[in-house]
Amino acid sequence: MFKHNVWKIMLVLFVISLVIGIAVPTYAENAGGKLRRGLANFATGWVEIPIAMDKAMKESNPVFGVIVGAVKGTVKGIVRTVAGVYDVVTFPIPPYGKTWISPEFIGQPTAPVPTTSTK
Repeated sequence: MFKHNVWKIMLVLFVISLVIGIAVPTYAENAGGKLRRGLANFATGWVEIPIAMDKAMKESNPVFGVIVGAVKGTVKGIVRTVAGVYDVVTFPIPPYGKTWISPEFIGQPTAPVPTTSTK
């Protein structure tokens, strides 16, 4: 009787170890991705300022573009930096793919807004 229970316990422990062994690489990959995203956004948050200034200057005159772009870029940079700090601090905790900012990294194109065609 005792030997039968020991084998059941051994089998359960073996199955649990297999499940953990399969899950750990995925966890490490996802948590590592969140940490990488957080470090990148923390380090490059300030880059939002010249990007916003350039965009605003192209959309209107240079003086207005510098002033408005600097303000918009500063706000976007602060949001990106705070999101980066949040991701770094919480990288071991799921969810891993969600972020508050778009695009996920500086330099990525923003996702186009889907349009509905009217025919």
